[in-house]
Amino acid sequence: MKLATDAIREFLKATSIFAMLQAPLPHQPQWISPLPNFVKANCDASWSKASFSMGLGVVARNETGALISGSGIIGIATSSLEAKVKGALLVMDLAVQNHVSRVFFSESNSAEHV
Repeated sequence: MKLATDAIREFLKATSIFAMLQAPLPHQPQWISPLPNFVKANCDASWSKASFSMGLGVVARNETGALISGSGIIGIATSSLEAKVKGALLVMDLAVQNHVSRVFFSESNSAEHV
C-alpha cells in the first residue's frame, strides 16, 4: 500500500510541476513603435549597491521595428541614478554615431540596487 501511495504522490507532484510549466506567462509588455521618422531607443540599466558595478543595454529601432543600433556596456556607478544617466548618454552617443536627430527615449525602471 505504501508503494502505491508513494507512486501516486510522485505522479501528482510531477503533473503539478508540469502544469505550472504549461501555465501561460504573465502579461509581457509589448513594444510600441515611435512616430514615423523617429527612432525609439530602449535603455535598461542594472546597478549593484554592494559593488557599485553597473550594466547598460540599449536597442534602437525605427517605426517598423527594424534594428538601427544597439550597445551594451559594463562599468562603475555610485548610484542607480548615475547608472540611468549613463544609459541616457549611451543613447545620445548612439544617435550621434548613426546620424539620428529624432529619438524617442524609453527607459526601464530596473536600475535599482540589486
